Amino acid sequence: MSRFLRADAAGGIEFSDDLVRTASGHFDVALVTSLTVSNLTIRSVDRAVTSRLLSLTTLDISRNALTTLEGLAPLCRTLVRLDASANNIASVTPLLEADAPFAALEVLRLQGNVIRDLPAVLQLARLPKLRAIYLRDQNLRNANPVCDEPDYAAAMSRAFVPRARCIDGHYFCHESVRPQRLDDGDDNEIALPVSRPWVTDEFFASAVTLDAGEKFGAQSEQQVRQLVVEARQVLSDRVNV
Repeated sequence: MSRFLRADAAGGIEFSDDLVRTASGHFDVALVTSLTVSNLTIRSVDRAVTSRLLSLTTLDISRNALTTLEGLAPLCRTLVRLDASANNIASVTPLLEADAPFAALEVLRLQGNVIRDLPAVLQLARLPKLRAIYLRDQNLRNANPVCDEPDYAAAMSRAFVPRARCIDGHYFCHESVRPQRLDDGDDNEIALPVSRPWVTDEFFASAVTLDAGEKFGAQSEQQVRQLVVEARQVLSDRVNV
C-alpha cells in the first residue's frame, strides 16, 4: 500500500480518501464504481469518506476487523454488491436503519461474522432488490451463530423466497419451463433471449387424439394387407412359370 495511507490507533489501516484512491486507481473518489479493500485490518468505516463515494456500486471490505456496518449509510442509494464477510460484525441493523433502505442492494455477503439475531436478519427481506444473501458458505463453513438456530433454513426460505434467488449459495428457480434469466454461479444474472418453440401446442394436441390414432392405425393395416396381396401374387406368378 502507499506510504500516504494512515494507520489507526490499533495499527489497522484507516478507511480514508487516500485508501480509496490507492485501491481504486482513481484520483476523484466520486467517480469510483468498484472498490476492493479486503484484508487490511480495517476496524471502522468513516461515514465522511463514504459520503463522497457518489458512484460506488460494488464494495468488497471482507477479511478485515469491522465490528459494525455503520458508516455505510451514505451508500444506501447506489450500492449493489456488498461483501463484508470474514469480519467481526454482530448486527445487520445498520443496513435497515440507514437514511433510506438499501434500495439498490442485490448481493449481500456476510458469512464468517458473529451475527446472532435471526429476526433482524429476516428483516433484510425488506430490501426490494436483494436476490442473494450469504450468512454461511454453501458447504456450511464460515457460518454465523444465527445459522445454528433450529428454524434457520425454514425461516430464511419463508422470508426471502421467492424474491431471492440465492440463500447461502443455494439457488432457487422461480421461472416457468421457459426461463427468462440465468445465474452464472457468481451472483451475476444473465438475461436469456426469447426462444421460439420448435412446434406448436396444436401439433401435440392433434398427434395424441384418439381419432388421429385410429386413422393412422387403419391406414397402416390397409397398407400391410395390400403388401400381403401383392406378395402372394408374385409367388403365384413364379409357381406358374
